[in-house]
Amino acid sequence: RSLRCTPRLRPLATIPALLPRIRFQRPAATVRGWLTPNEGAALYFLARITRGIAMEIGPWVGRSTICLARGLSDSGNPNRLFSCELDATIDNFRETAPGMIGFFYPVENQVSMGDCPLAEFNLGIKPVITGPGGIVGQLKENLQTAGLSDRVELHLGDFRQAPPRPFDLVFCDAMHNESEIVRNCPDLKRFVKIGGILACHDTDAGNRSVLKRYFVFSEETQVDALFVGRIAQLLEAI
Repeated sequence: RSLRCTPRLRPLATIPALLPRIRFQRPAATVRGWLTPNEGAALYFLARITRGIAMEIGPWVGRSTICLARGLSDSGNPNRLFSCELDATIDNFRETAPGMIGFFYPVENQVSMGDCPLAEFNLGIKPVITGPGGIVGQLKENLQTAGLSDRVELHLGDFRQAPPRPFDLVFCDAMHNESEIVRNCPDLKRFVKIGGILACHDTDAGNRSVLKRYFVFSEETQVDALFVGRIAQLLEAI
């Protein structure tokens, strides 16, 4: 049967055990991205139990966006998902070391926001940013195919430029390493609320320790590379 839950009845630590029971219309296999099936189910569940507003930072072409928007829709939540996409182009990427490609935003920035192997860039990133419509064109197409265009409000550009609001759920896919966390967390604090949920992708033990320089979590859990925590306190960076 479908899961009708509230955060009070379902502590975050129970999410991994619930994953096999979560059934929803998942993103099509053609929607590119790095989100695992378990991570997608966890995001759907978090959106499903959210009664307020939700924000996404870094939708790429919509795999996570579809999971979040579907959760809001299936719960009857009338609020649209607020999703922020930088809409990078090929000009934002350049070599940082032999065999490594860095992401530079804005283009004139001299410090890479994250590096990846050239082979990974050529396989998973370049085909999207150079494809028809670029990132945003493919994101919009995937949302339309999923029937969720009207459930998502897109903000093109840096999330810092968006009007600050206290979101009940924030999924941030811009915390891949210590440099990104240190750069983004001070501004991210303007978009979260005490008691709200922060979910970050590509989070290992090292990244969690850096996150905890900025946030105190009353409870937390981990699903594959997805960290989920309930915010108890905002900290000044240590």
